[in-house]
Amino acid sequence: MHCYCPPNESCLVEITEMPDQRIDVIVTKPRAVAEPGEWKPYTVVHGMYGRRFDKGTNAERLHASIDQILGAPSQANPVRSGTVPVSRVSPGKASAGLRPA
Repeated sequence: MHCYCPPNESCLVEITEMPDQRIDVIVTKPRAVAEPGEWKPYTVVHGMYGRRFDKGTNAERLHASIDQILGAPSQANPVRSGTVPVSRVSPGKASAGLRPA
């Protein structure tokens, strides 16, 4: 997986395994996407999207869904500049600070 952000911008992917047999994934991009598909936008933070998966979801489907939101066309105007710090991740969460390939 990699993000398609321009230089000096990056995405953050947070994956949390919940105790109630689900996996929550939050993706934060430097700007909002035009068409988020099945991803739910968070209204408090522009460029942040979430999706819930059953714990039995296979890795290929999880990766394909994350790739879909990472590759989604962005809106023209950035909401914020710079990168999203990986240090925002809480303990107990798997995180991938993704840089442009």
